[in-house]
Amino acid sequence: MKGCRSVGRLVVLLSAAPAPTLAHEGAHGLAAEAARHWRWEPVTAALLLASGLVYAVGVRALWTRAGSGRGLRYGHVASYVLGLVVLALALLSPLAWLAEALFSAHMTQHEVLMLIAAPLLVLGHPLAAALWALPRPWRTACGRWVRRPAVGTAWHALTGALKAASGRKGRGLFLPLRLALTGREHGPDMAALLPLIGRDRALERLVKAG
Repeated sequence: MKGCRSVGRLVVLLSAAPAPTLAHEGAHGLAAEAARHWRWEPVTAALLLASGLVYAVGVRALWTRAGSGRGLRYGHVASYVLGLVVLALALLSPLAWLAEALFSAHMTQHEVLMLIAAPLLVLGHPLAAALWALPRPWRTACGRWVRRPAVGTAWHALTGALKAASGRKGRGLFLPLRLALTGREHGPDMAALLPLIGRDRALERLVKAG
């Protein structure tokens, strides 16, 4: 079915300009045709709206408690909002329609999602906002979970072994460790993130980092 739709789109694209002038005017006809095909997919739109709503609720709760711009800075919020906009454009704009018919558009869509939307969303610290969007009892329960002795023991065992093997300590140890596990220089407390990453995935990332 999807293949049939793609063939149909190719027919539409090829017929967008008259055959004698296709080489010269095909690009203009393609752009004009694509501009009419915004994809209003209810599920995708609903998920984007829900993500934005959860983030907004979390930021409001955090700033009500800590003060505006604290915990999550204005730059974090702007980054997340811009990331959602880019994500929406990649999934709902004419680019998504073209991506099913043209390989170049398909690859462009992937690059936009991976190299623009994803970093912007991560820079917005969505997990912190989502945590603050939870009801207070749930948020407290999550805090208790990450402070369990087992979590702290796993983190201290990992850092202790790395310290003994490398002879490093302080920033010289923890910055490369954070980069290896998360790919970022800054972020939430690593002891809390380690259980979420998981033992096997953490070991795999450490091995790849060398």
